[in-house]
This record gives sequence, structure tokens and C-alpha cells, in this order.
Amino acid sequence: LGKPASEVTKVASEKWQNLPEVDKCTYKDMSQKAKAKYEELYQSYTRELEAFHKANPEWVAEQKRKATEKKPKTTLNLFNKVVQLNSEGVQQAGDEFQYYFVL
Repeated sequence: LGKPASEVTKVASEKWQNLPEVDKCTYKDMSQKAKAKYEELYQSYTRELEAFHKANPEWVAEQKRKATEKKPKTTLNLFNKVVQLNSEGVQQAGDEFQYYFVL
């Protein structure tokens, strides 16, 4: 749409408020069915995950160990290179600095 999220939300809210109750019921029913399906799938997922954990205790222990081990801190190199500005760059950025870091 090319509009800010707040504006899109406002338009959607106004459309919902102006929607007849009969039409709202259709969407509310769809929402309830989707929530029920989600709950069913989530419960199935948690049962399968629990069964996997019981069947693979060594894997669970390894994952816990990895999560707690200290990882060496690495510095993040945000700059790819240093460049010297050409005349057009100097016009845009000014001549305060001769070289610039480029991401």
C-alpha cells in the first residue's frame, strides 16, 4: 500500500467498525476455527517433542550443554572498506574528511 502501518491499521479498524454484524460473524467463526486448529496442532507438537526428548536424552543433554557454554566474543566488523571521495562525493558529504568507511 505504501502507507505507514498506523494508517493501514486505522483504515482496517474503520472498515471493521462499519462491517455489518452478519459479516463479522463469518470472520469470528473463521477465527475460532483457526484458534482451535492451532491448539490441536500445538498440543500434537508438544507431545511429539516430549516423546523425542524422552527417546534422545543424550541429545537433550548436549543441547543444554551448548546453551550454557561460554562463547568467545567476536567483534563485528561493520565496515567493508575505506574509500576516498571523488568530487561528486565531496559535494554531497562535504570536505571535512578525506576518507570514509563504507558499509
